[in-house]
Amino acid sequence: MKKTMAVIQIGKRQRMTRSERELQLLEVATGIFVGKGYQGATMEDISLAAKVSRPVVYSHFPTKDDAYLACLRKARRLLDKTTLGQIDPKVSPELQMRQGLNGYFDFVENYPSDWRLLYESGTAVAGVAAEEAKMLRQQTVAQLALLYRFAAPNASDLSIQVAANSFSGAAEQVAKWWLKNLSVSREDVVNSLLTIGWQGIQTLMKDTSE
Repeated sequence: MKKTMAVIQIGKRQRMTRSERELQLLEVATGIFVGKGYQGATMEDISLAAKVSRPVVYSHFPTKDDAYLACLRKARRLLDKTTLGQIDPKVSPELQMRQGLNGYFDFVENYPSDWRLLYESGTAVAGVAAEEAKMLRQQTVAQLALLYRFAAPNASDLSIQVAANSFSGAAEQVAKWWLKNLSVSREDVVNSLLTIGWQGIQTLMKDTSE
C-alpha cells in the first residue's frame, strides 16, 4: 500500500503557482495576438494554446482587452529593461545612444514577438486599449527626447520632439527590415543607425533657438 501511494505521489503533476500561470498565459497570448491580430484572437485561442480551461484564463484576464494590455505592459517592461539597462548615464551622449540602440536591437532579436506586439499589433484596437497601446509606444519617443535634451540643452522643444519622433520611427522601420534580414549582424545595424542618429544630435547641438 505504501509503495502504491509513493507511485501515485510521484506521478502527480506539480501545479503552477498563480504567478507562474499568469506568465505562461502572457507568453501564449502574446503569440496569439501577434499571429492572429487583436481582432482575430479570442480568449478560447489562448486557453487552447495554453492547454487550460477558459475559466482559468478569465480568472487572470476578465476580458480580451485585459489580456492584450497585460501582454503590452509585459513587453514594454522587457523593452525598458533591455534598452535602458544598457545605458550608462555617466558616459557621453554618443555612447549612450550606441548602448541604447544595442539594447533595442537585442530586444528585437531575442524577443521578436514582444516587439511585434508593441509596434505592429495595435492597428485594429479601439477604446481604452488603443489609448494605452499608443502611450506605451510613445514611451520610446519620450526616452529619446530626454537623451536629445541631455546632449543639446539649448535646442528648442520643437526640434527635440521632431528629432525624437523621427529617429524613433526610423528605428522601428529598420527593426521591421532587420527581422527579415537577420543575416546582417546587429553590430552593423547599430553602427549604421547610430551614424544617422548622431548626425541628428549634432544638428540639435547647433540649435540655439528659443
